[in-house]
Amino acid sequence: MDVDREQLQKLREQIGRKAHLTSMLDNLYVQEKEQKEKVEELRQEKEDEQKDVDRLEDRGLTALFYSLIGKIDEKMTKEQKEAYAASVKYEAANQELKAIQYHIHTYVKELDYLKGCEATYNKLLKAREDEIRLRNSDKADRLLHLDEQISACSSRIKELQEAISAGQKAAFTTDCVLSKLDNAEAWGTWDILGGGLLSTAAKHGNLDDAQSYITELQMDLRHFNTELTDISVQTDVHVNTDDFLRFADYFFDGIFADLAVQKRIKQSKEQVQGIKTEIESVLEELERMLDEEQHLKETLQSEIEDVLVE
Repeated sequence: MDVDREQLQKLREQIGRKAHLTSMLDNLYVQEKEQKEKVEELRQEKEDEQKDVDRLEDRGLTALFYSLIGKIDEKMTKEQKEAYAASVKYEAANQELKAIQYHIHTYVKELDYLKGCEATYNKLLKAREDEIRLRNSDKADRLLHLDEQISACSSRIKELQEAISAGQKAAFTTDCVLSKLDNAEAWGTWDILGGGLLSTAAKHGNLDDAQSYITELQMDLRHFNTELTDISVQTDVHVNTDDFLRFADYFFDGIFADLAVQKRIKQSKEQVQGIKTEIESVLEELERMLDEEQHLKETLQSEIEDVLVE
């Protein structure tokens, strides 16, 4: 049986990919459990806030009390804003959950395709080893060892490329958020100077867009961190999403209030710029690691060529 070296190399890469997918799925299942709990908590909060609005709209005892003290409109506006904020947070969390579940579905499907690659590899490897023993060839043994190194290197390159792609997507989304916040800040300044309904509408329109991009950024950051799971190189690369996720809740809670909107926008820009800087720092490290792996692969391929022409 003449064993194809390229087939063995491909199977080794599949085994490496399978291990990486398994690690990412373990991470995603934890995220899914936590996100489901968050979605349920926000669903309850959304329903409670809507009940407060409904009680005022029904003109019951609560509405009567605020009518008597002349603050029914003020109370209604406050409750409506809180209900809207709760609804936005719920929808954002639900979108995140769906994104996590999408990646789980995708990775499970890919894992199913890779089923049995270890058994096939071990069978072909045994046949290859038998060939080497029959030939008693030191050259064949060296080639087998180099092939194994190249396969491991190829797997690391694929993992790094996927992580870099996810990081670049997250970095792009931070730029989208910052652009919308810049626009909102500019229109807000004009609004303060008496810009009228046009400037107010433009300001809030840009804040709505920023809010959508922040939801997208939350999903991008989760995906980026998942891709960083089990990167098979000795380094500590991680984007801390915890503070950002708390910031997103703060953004959704308060951005609809008219008071101190400009201050909120400035704080939001600083937070998003911070996460962008962190992403770029991680991407720089990943690019450096990728260059090293690609150089190593080229070196190993040159060694194979040298062995073949001896």
